[in-house]
Amino acid sequence: MPENRNGRAAHLRNLIAAHRPGWTLAQPFYTDLAIFALELDTIFTPAWLYAGHVSRIPNPGDYFLYEIARESLILLRGEDGQVHALANVCRHRGAQLCTASSGHVHHLVCPYHQWVYRLDGTLQSARLMPEDFDKSRFGLHRAHVRVVEGFILVCLADEPPSLEP
Repeated sequence: MPENRNGRAAHLRNLIAAHRPGWTLAQPFYTDLAIFALELDTIFTPAWLYAGHVSRIPNPGDYFLYEIARESLILLRGEDGQVHALANVCRHRGAQLCTASSGHVHHLVCPYHQWVYRLDGTLQSARLMPEDFDKSRFGLHRAHVRVVEGFILVCLADEPPSLEP
């Protein structure tokens, strides 16, 4: 598949135009990584997606992992009672924070250098860093999250679409 976005879009249009009704899609629709990336960027990333129900995380510190668009998110109930969607990767060296698919934590601790994050994703402590290190700049990345009638929705877009009808 072509490297640039316009070339990929043109290639995709050609594949769609060549599709014969009643036949399966051409092989690239199932195997081409560029088509997969395009689907993630245009379909999944800008949309609100169902991640789970609040009944899975009734108490502060309860969490479950949600995998979407090559991202691992920690969906957890914060000390404030709010649901947070946090990137499951330490800001220091990129280690995975949670490996169990669900559980309960008091803090999120990186297994590599033991950076400690609060349940809202803010960095609480960072071992071996200089005294002038600004912890406020190194909280976990977040996805947008909304709870609607108990359903947890997440969106990876920079600016999520409105949920209003």
